[in-house]
Amino acid sequence: MTRGIFACLAGACLLAGGPIACRKAESKASIENAEEFKKPLPERFPQMRRIPIDHPKRAAIIATYERMAAEDPNRAQAIEDRNKLVWPPPPGFKPKAEGEKLELKIALKKTMLRRGEKLWFRLRVQNIGSESNYWSHAFFKTGGYTGGDSRWWRYVLTDPDGETELLYNAPAVDDFNPLEGYVEFPEGWTHEQKMAELRRRAAESRRKHDLHVSLYPGETIETSPWWWVPEEERELRKKEGLPEEPEFTGRFREFPFKHLDLTKTGTYRLRVEYGPELDPDPVEKTAQELDISFEELKRQVREKNARYAAEHIADTVEFEVVP
Repeated sequence: MTRGIFACLAGACLLAGGPIACRKAESKASIENAEEFKKPLPERFPQMRRIPIDHPKRAAIIATYERMAAEDPNRAQAIEDRNKLVWPPPPGFKPKAEGEKLELKIALKKTMLRRGEKLWFRLRVQNIGSESNYWSHAFFKTGGYTGGDSRWWRYVLTDPDGETELLYNAPAVDDFNPLEGYVEFPEGWTHEQKMAELRRRAAESRRKHDLHVSLYPGETIETSPWWWVPEEERELRKKEGLPEEPEFTGRFREFPFKHLDLTKTGTYRLRVEYGPELDPDPVEKTAQELDISFEELKRQVREKNARYAAEHIADTVEFEVVP
């Protein structure tokens, strides 16, 4: 299914040729992001951490978890997502904080770009606290969208002249559980059979596009590799009976923001921030509407913002653009 909104990405990947150019574009992107590495697998059932190794029922509990995963596609998907995206704690890890605490890191594939060259990046979020953290930011899994229009993620670019821009990244329809346009059912199917099939497809699509994992202390989640696949290549792959997108490889993804202006030469700074959006300063009219005093409203906003600010994490990288 075509990612309609992203089709307007400036310079996304315009191809002059036909099918051959499409193949070259795919192989070029694959080569650009190729990186040999062997990702270590996280614990299959990290909840077993609380069960002592010598517990007499430990094997039976693991067998129960395995049976539940085999019977429940959602549990099986969560395990698959953990295997692909989550990295185990580094050797000797010790929590740096009590409770839930995260740390954000951004890395660039190249810190020196030729003018017009694409920016490739990855995000890593590690749980450095003592408690597990539920993670559901699906763009870590699906690519394309980066959360840049949400109240949780902000991408701030500072150009060589010191001018700052808050980047906006609207998601395409495909980034949120896309719907099929037309479904053809076998002849003779009842209404109940058709509805059951639609529900099955919808559940399968949610599993494909949603993300529901827990990060246990020391674990890190990393964005999956991704790059823009142009319409011409998608159509060619469909004709050959292949998935519209190839299997993405490596550890970096193409920076998908449209209107990303890197024409100036010099040093850029990219800052990525994660955390709830803070409320603006309250006004007396709002206090009247809520039927509370203005001082009480200010106290509530300050208290909420202090709590939210404690959750904010950020990282900044620099890169150079040369002629």
